[in-house]
Amino acid sequence: MAIESAPPGRGGFYGSFVQMGVPLGVVLSNIVFFFVVAAFPRNAFETWAWRVPFILSIALVFVGLYIQTRLEESVAFEQAARTQDFTRNEKRKSPVLQVLGRHPKKIVLAGGAFIASNTCFYAAITYAVSYGDSVLHLSRSAMLASVVAASVVMVPGVLFFGALSDRWGRSTLFMAGAALTGLWSFAFFPLLETLSYPAVLMALTVELLCLSVMYGPQAALFAELFPVEVRYSGASLGYQLGAVIGGGFAPIIATALFAKYASTLPISIFLFGVCFISLTCTYFLTRDAKSSSARRGS
Repeated sequence: MAIESAPPGRGGFYGSFVQMGVPLGVVLSNIVFFFVVAAFPRNAFETWAWRVPFILSIALVFVGLYIQTRLEESVAFEQAARTQDFTRNEKRKSPVLQVLGRHPKKIVLAGGAFIASNTCFYAAITYAVSYGDSVLHLSRSAMLASVVAASVVMVPGVLFFGALSDRWGRSTLFMAGAALTGLWSFAFFPLLETLSYPAVLMALTVELLCLSVMYGPQAALFAELFPVEVRYSGASLGYQLGAVIGGGFAPIIATALFAKYASTLPISIFLFGVCFISLTCTYFLTRDAKSSSARRGS
């Protein structure tokens, strides 16, 4: 919706406001967590007060419902609905079934493209905190504070790279972000292992800035892969596929690798490999899109 409603040539910037919700969510959730921890005794927190942030989040459900009930279809969708290609039978058919039937390859490649940003993000904000606390014996509060500080820096980073994608192209920036994030994974854990809090902050901040290069143009990149009538379903399926495979298993895989090898190098290699997969999937998405455009133009 944000991208379709954007002025010409500004889709990346407008889409980045949606992506900005990722680091903002980390900041707000940790702020609420800090207040709850400070407000309740340790015993109370461990027995029941830990549920308070989750109960408070119910308010977001009503905010989402309020917005959803007042949204209108975008101009681009309304125009597509009036074209001859968008037939009455297609309107009856579920958009999810349409996109699965017509664009399965794009969905799989989009999921692969998203794996790196989700995997590396959760490795940074969850596994790194656990590793710093349980293995390196760094202060958990200091680790969480570093995550929050890095997330604050990530917010303008997402907006900047979203806007930059309007000039340089979505896939170019996205692939550059995957390469930078993959390379930084080899410096990330050694910086944590210095046991220096400034080095920890640097590791997390640079990591999230590298991820910003992917998160910024991501919404526009995914949305522009699919025709208007199935755009939301296609982008959402690709996103959710990458989220489940990447974010869902990243901390588990990282923990298993460290338990087996007693070293963070295999974790860095794993993260680099995931970034390579995302870069490759993005390349093929771009190549296929150019081929389709060439066929339409000929």
